[in-house]
Amino acid sequence: MSNAIELLLNANNESFERPSKIVEIPRLSKVLGKKFELKCKSLTMGKTNALRMQCANQKTGEVDIPKLQVKTLIEGVFEPEGGTFFFKNKDLHKKFQVPNAEEFMNKLLLSGEVDHLFEIITDLGEFNEDATEEIKN
Repeated sequence: MSNAIELLLNANNESFERPSKIVEIPRLSKVLGKKFELKCKSLTMGKTNALRMQCANQKTGEVDIPKLQVKTLIEGVFEPEGGTFFFKNKDLHKKFQVPNAEEFMNKLLLSGEVDHLFEIITDLGEFNEDATEEIKN
C-alpha cells in the first residue's frame, strides 16, 4: 500500500476540518461597544464550483464577481461560537427586517468589509506552496 493511502487510512477524520479564521469587523465593534467577530471558513471544492456556476452568465460564462462574493460570504461566514451560518440566521433577519441572507448582509456590511471577508475565505481555501514539500529525485 502506498504511503499516501496508508497515511489517510490511519488519519483521524477530524484532522480534515476546513481551515478557518476569526475576523473582527472594527466598524461594528466600535458601533456595538464590544469586539464584533465572525468566523470565516474555506469552502469545499464542490461548493466553490457550484457557486461559480450559479454566478456565471449563461451566454458568456463570465462570473459576476459581486454576486459570487455575496454567495461566498453566505456559505463561508459563521457565528464564532456554535458554528451556525451567520448570514442565514432567521432571528437576525427578523431583527433587521430583511427577508433573506443577502439583504441582511447588504444592511450590515459595507462593500469594503464584504471584499475583505471574501478575500479571507478564498485565501483560506487556496493551495499554499509554502505548506508543501517538493520531493526531489
